[in-house]
This record gives sequence, C-alpha cells and structure tokens, in this order.
Amino acid sequence: MPSLDLVRCLRIDLVTQSRLSKPAVWSLASERSPTSVWSMSGARGGYSCSMWRVENQANTFFARPDLKCPPARMAYALADGKKRARDKLSAEIKIGRM
Repeated sequence: MPSLDLVRCLRIDLVTQSRLSKPAVWSLASERSPTSVWSMSGARGGYSCSMWRVENQANTFFARPDLKCPPARMAYALADGKKRARDKLSAEIKIGRM
C-alpha cells in the first residue's frame, strides 16, 4: 500500500476518458502459446498476468492477474484545462487512515 502522501485523487472534471494500448505491453502465461516470449512450463499451478499501457501523459499502466484487457472505463488522462469547472460543486469530505 503506497503512502497517503504519494496518492492524489482528482476531480472528474480535471480528467478525460483515455484508451488502453492493445495488445498488452507484457504478458506471462504458464501455458506455452505461439506468441509467448517466455514460458513457465513446469511451474506448478497455472499462473498468468499482463500489463496494459494507458495512453496518457503520465504513462501509467494496469497490471492484471490474468490475460484479459482491463475495462476501458478505467483509463483516464489529464484534461487539457479548457473545460470549465462546475459552478456549484460542493462536497463534504473526511480524510483519514484506516
């Protein structure tokens, strides 16, 4: 778990929907496939994982415990700043540690 000092939450009006690069930038499967670069053949139990690049300024990525593409609705980029913030936005926030 990262330190709370390293995590930032952005308002939805400060980000825009982005895309995920396809195919995955990296994937690993314990079963040999024609496109795999490296195989864990002989490893006990099936294991697979993948990394997907988000097309944004921060070059973020998703890591998954399988070979499925993450939902596109989870990919965001910073907004260009031309959008106007909502006029009557209010929130009640309580910040703390669990």
